[in-house]
Amino acid sequence: MLDWPENIIPIFQPPYSPELNPIERFWEHLKAQLKWHNCRCLDELRALLKKALEEITPEAIRSLTGWNFITNAVRSLS
Repeated sequence: MLDWPENIIPIFQPPYSPELNPIERFWEHLKAQLKWHNCRCLDELRALLKKALEEITPEAIRSLTGWNFITNAVRSLS
């Protein structure tokens, strides 16, 4: 039996559940910005990726990876 503090809410996930993984939403957002670029070399792709990462705001990251998204996804499973 596992013991955890009362202020921790365990979320049991199916074995494969990318919709509950915050980083998946972040990558989806990032890839959407880059998908129409046809890079000729790896350095060009790196430059585009660096620019996209520098432009993303902390607020955008919070909205993509925040708890509300995870809570909504868990609720939709039941």
